[in-house]
Amino acid sequence: MATLETLYQFERYFEDAAQTFLETATGWDVFLSASDETFVTPRVEIEFVSMEATEPIDAPISLGLVEFRKYDASFAFRVITDPTAGQTRANHMDAVGACRVACLSSEPNWNASTLPNYGLKYIRQIGTTRSVAGDFQVTQVDYEIKFSIRSGVFPTTTTTTTTTTTT
Repeated sequence: MATLETLYQFERYFEDAAQTFLETATGWDVFLSASDETFVTPRVEIEFVSMEATEPIDAPISLGLVEFRKYDASFAFRVITDPTAGQTRANHMDAVGACRVACLSSEPNWNASTLPNYGLKYIRQIGTTRSVAGDFQVTQVDYEIKFSIRSGVFPTTTTTTTTTTTT
């Protein structure tokens, strides 16, 4: 069973899952948010940001623990290519399309195998930004996500400890 500390690392687990299936979809390196790795192109960068807990809260999980288990989030991927290095517009758009397909809720990428602690309830593209930054072509695609912590993985007790004093 997962610990609370593990369950509340939303960004880690969603980004790890997306890194795996986007690398498979594109054949390119995928870089996680806040990565300090060497900048190379072509590349895909990803960022998952958790937002508010949503109503209604689920029934108490167990032993009277009433914690939020449903959350909103945003997810984005950025495809970055360098035309001066022979990376064509066609290569760029192929990667954008492959990433969009991999992020569809109908694809098997956001499932219990890739996200054993979470259930993806909803994913919707909400915008695309295209730009040129120096020599680089950049396309960012943003998504709205709704997810929940799976019932069977939530601990049945809290991790707090009680200290006893003697006199």
